[in-house]
Order: sequence, then structure tokens, then C-alpha cells
Amino acid sequence: MADTILEIFKGDDKTYELSVVDSDGAAVNLTGCTLKFTVKRYRTDAYTDAKIKKTSASEAEIKITDAAAGEAEIYVTDDDTKSLEAKTHWFDVELTKGGKIYTIKFGKFIVLEDVTDPS
Repeated sequence: MADTILEIFKGDDKTYELSVVDSDGAAVNLTGCTLKFTVKRYRTDAYTDAKIKKTSASEAEIKITDAAAGEAEIYVTDDDTKSLEAKTHWFDVELTKGGKIYTIKFGKFIVLEDVTDPS
């Protein structure tokens, strides 16, 4: 799995589109699955110290937009990012299906300093 880079300006909202495919490139049906998105400052930080935690159990956080096509959206809000340091953080996306857990995306979550005060 190749590292992915996600960028966001501090204090901004952003929707990340996610397409889940298997090793052959076929869409993974997300019916009955749970997706989790986690951002940590350091990869070794405890889960309890994560800076952002999202789950598809709440459609306001992660919405499965087309289960059969393996498509979902992850919603990061200004409240999630306004207190983050403008630095490189780490993220992953986990899929739970049939009681098994798979890390389907992993990489850098880069928070950029905004020029305009977002308040």
C-alpha cells in the first residue's frame, strides 16, 4: 500500500472522497461495513491521544455514499483542524468487514498554516 498525502489548511473544512477497491481493483461492497478515520501527531501516539477520530457509525463524520461501488466521504471540519499544529501528522482509514479489520489507506496528514484568520 502506497502512502497517501492529505493536505488541509488549519481551521478549514474539507471533504475527502474515498473509493475502496480490492487488490484486483474491483469495488469493495461497503454494505454492513464500518469505516474509521484517525489522525495522530505521531504514528506511535496512543489511539486515545488521536487528534481526529471519525467513524461511519455517524453519517456526519463518514458517509458511505454508494455502498455497492465502495464509495464514501470523510468530513473534516474547522473544529477538527483549528487547534492542530501546522505540521505533518499521520492518518489511516480502517475498514471493518465481517469481523475483520483492514487498513485501507495510510499516510501523511499535512496541516498548513492559513494566512487569513478563519474566525
